[in-house]
Amino acid sequence: MAAVTLNQIEKTYPNGFQAVHGIDLHVQDGEFMVLVGPSGCAKSTTLRMIAGLEDISSGKLSIGDKQVNHLPPKDRGIAMVFQNYALYPHMSAYENMAFGLKQLKLPKEEIQARIDQAAQSLEITNLLQQKPNEMSGGQRQRVALGRAIVRKPDVFLFDEPLSNLDAKLRVSTRIGIAKLHQDLKASGQQATMIYVTHDQVEAMTLGDRICVLNAGKIMQVDKPMHLYHYPANKFVAGFIGSPAMNLAKAMLERKDQHWFITIGSLSWRLPDVLTTRLTVDSSQPVWLGIRPEHIRQAKTEARHDNTIDVVISVVESMGNEQYLYFEWLGQEWISRMGLEGLEHIQINSSQALTFDLTNIHLFDQDTEQSLLRPTF
Repeated sequence: MAAVTLNQIEKTYPNGFQAVHGIDLHVQDGEFMVLVGPSGCAKSTTLRMIAGLEDISSGKLSIGDKQVNHLPPKDRGIAMVFQNYALYPHMSAYENMAFGLKQLKLPKEEIQARIDQAAQSLEITNLLQQKPNEMSGGQRQRVALGRAIVRKPDVFLFDEPLSNLDAKLRVSTRIGIAKLHQDLKASGQQATMIYVTHDQVEAMTLGDRICVLNAGKIMQVDKPMHLYHYPANKFVAGFIGSPAMNLAKAMLERKDQHWFITIGSLSWRLPDVLTTRLTVDSSQPVWLGIRPEHIRQAKTEARHDNTIDVVISVVESMGNEQYLYFEWLGQEWISRMGLEGLEHIQINSSQALTFDLTNIHLFDQDTEQSLLRPTF
């Protein structure tokens, strides 16, 4: 078993700054867990505590059925892939991959077999005799991955491994890491992976589950699509998704057995499919959230009360879709639409846009927790 369990893990530095606040997290055996959050949220610090590169101030860290708080990194059964590759510049790719195995005093035949297998799966067989300065960034990262694979660790740790690559290489290497995880599981090897990134695309496409961190605290742990459709709080709602969710202050009101959302001078009746999910029974101030794809161009023949007239300030063409920016109620909003029927939209043009009220999100203004039950 290669499950990883963090129980009330804290990190406090000598100057008194507390970076990690009592984290509880269970990574299942064979799971691909992604830690994501903004800069300074302590995701790398958390990973380094799992690796044994940072001391744990308090709490219990277990890998499998063994508590590892005070074990050195080499005895934790982990392999780590770093952002800067961390390859020995004077060694060939083969020597870099073999170094840790030699330290374990494995037979030469087994070292050779492990390296050959890893090189073949990562398509770096032709690079084995080259040194890091003779390789591209993508090739060096694959060698770093190979060095981790050959150790056959209980747990793989990735610390923003793709951030130094260009966009095209990030995509291909990301796909390679996902395939590596699947192949390891299929072959019966340990495939527990914990991956740190600030990139939402990496998080959403790689993770079996995602742990969203902010200021050293866990905001939500869930499957990627659950995070997107059912954010537990305002922070997750605003952080997950690109473009980001639109958020504005509003008033949730109950009148004559019906629920209304009042924003600015407008009051919209909420559909029953949404109100059946409400966790409150009285009026209160809220944060209203709506994703850009749920603000759509209004059809002339089907204008509703939840339609607003705005002036488009910026149009971003993304190839298969457009982002429309507009000012409303003193703040900037964004709508995300497909290209069909939008070719005529110009900057400074007036547009009627409709809010899809079945897909709005509501958060308590004080606690910032969601006021809607998920439907899964």
